[in-house]
Amino acid sequence: MGNLYIGGSGSGSATLGIQQLSADGSVTTWGTLVEVTCLTSDVVVTLPSALAGSKGMNVVIKKLDNTNYKVIIKGNNTDTIESISQNIYLYGQNDAVTFANTINNSRIISDNRNSTGSTASFTRLTRTISQTGVVASTDVIFTDADTNIGSGVTFNSTTGIITLKANSTFKLSGSTGSAKLTGQSAYVGFMWKKSVDGGTTWSNIGTLGCCISPSGTTWDVYGDEQATASITTTTQTLVKLSITAVSGTNVIGTMNDVPALSSLPYCEIEEMSRQATVMNTVDTGYYKWSANQIISAVPLDLVPNTIVSGNIPLNTSTGVFSLVAGKTYSIELGLYGVWSSVGGITSGIICDASTNTQLTGSPLFALNTEDNGSNTASYSSSTQNKFIYTPSTNQTIKLRITNSNNNCSIQYDRSWVSITQIGSTACTNVPNTLIQPFTGATSSVNGTQGGVPIPSLGQQNAYLKGDGTWGIKIYKGSATIPDVGVLYSSLAVTGDIVSGSASANSGGSVEIIINHPVVSTNAIYNVTIENLGNQMYANDLTPLVFTRISTSQIKVYFEETATSTQNIKLNIMIFD
Repeated sequence: MGNLYIGGSGSGSATLGIQQLSADGSVTTWGTLVEVTCLTSDVVVTLPSALAGSKGMNVVIKKLDNTNYKVIIKGNNTDTIESISQNIYLYGQNDAVTFANTINNSRIISDNRNSTGSTASFTRLTRTISQTGVVASTDVIFTDADTNIGSGVTFNSTTGIITLKANSTFKLSGSTGSAKLTGQSAYVGFMWKKSVDGGTTWSNIGTLGCCISPSGTTWDVYGDEQATASITTTTQTLVKLSITAVSGTNVIGTMNDVPALSSLPYCEIEEMSRQATVMNTVDTGYYKWSANQIISAVPLDLVPNTIVSGNIPLNTSTGVFSLVAGKTYSIELGLYGVWSSVGGITSGIICDASTNTQLTGSPLFALNTEDNGSNTASYSSSTQNKFIYTPSTNQTIKLRITNSNNNCSIQYDRSWVSITQIGSTACTNVPNTLIQPFTGATSSVNGTQGGVPIPSLGQQNAYLKGDGTWGIKIYKGSATIPDVGVLYSSLAVTGDIVSGSASANSGGSVEIIINHPVVSTNAIYNVTIENLGNQMYANDLTPLVFTRISTSQIKVYFEETATSTQNIKLNIMIFD
């Protein structure tokens, strides 16, 4: 037998037929490129049945148009997609997904949808003028899009209703802007609402935002407080920013005293993460309190105890968040405090949960009341902070109050924490579930192309074998034969080779016994002959043949056709 080498596995390709759809329909067969046009409505595309006869064949589905309608891809009958019952959606022009048949299940082997990364879609909506006629239950009507990236968000500039696509997690923040408030403790309260039945029924989500005048008869309020919410959509969902209560005004987005400083209503909607079967899912979290938290003494840890959405771990008993080394996070918090008397101030830090040390570069957050000298009602203040942070090691963090007086109460319905992974670290690899696994070859069947198995701890020097498993160790060494056809009870050996001997046979042939470390029965050998510089009749050696005697020994045989062949070396590698 000649030299042995490790080779790759086979792969194949097929030419795809083309099918075009502009209405609901089924893919005719595996091995098809389906081009879908959604001009007047959503189009439902049903995959072909995942039967054994077409195992491994592909279907590519692509959306050709740039309308707001979507392609909905479904499994055939009881067939699953990525082993669960779910739909896959194409929203943007030229979005495409490739599916492979694995019998009763379709795997996503290529996902080329246009909205990937930490912010798949981002939209900022505004008004160009103030909004009048404001009463309780008035919807804020956003008329213009300052920014609209991606295809996950659309809005109606007449009604103010915003449409979010299915199977994503969105962070919503919005404000009514500044307001001219007349009368002591006049206010405008606002909150996000959602509907999953096409706009018939609405329910509140997230935290309350409020503009309030603490005293006096006429106050200009800048309106920097936001209403926030986080929502994970399983179907197409409608949302809107609505006035929940109002007193002392019917106009938002203006200040009569200082018009130049007026702020108009606005909102920002960020697609933070998408379902696990989509590329580039990132870490997110949105958290609230279930009840007011009283700060009667300091230092005191704030304990948001409700996980609204996301996957960043929170200990709801201690308020401790867990971050991963090397990932970059945007940490945002909105706090609203109420005091029982004038002159209240509360401040704190974002700190390491183990050492209580303020995170490097993080801002101090603070709330404080104003002394109006006459108001005997509750005194309140709000603050919002944003901080970008990349931990160098896995780290736990928390919010810690370091200074407070007058028994501040953090209000549960208007306070929140949001953490989102951002930047290049948010562009994660495709989940393993999206890639067909690499399968090894056997003596009778080719292997298949795919994702390699995950190596375990301690296999950092292992190699991937043709049978699809990780080789644990590589043994290397050599044995030198001074003269072919001469008996040697002991050969000079190097490396991992334990010992060797040569037995002479008539006619210039030689059998060499090589002893090596014990290996498995699946070990692979590579044996070559090297000329050390003074070999005679170099071309007069027959190809070597070797056989395995045991798990620690092989026999190598070759012969010469001339009378003398000297000073050659066997190089031996064993992959186990």
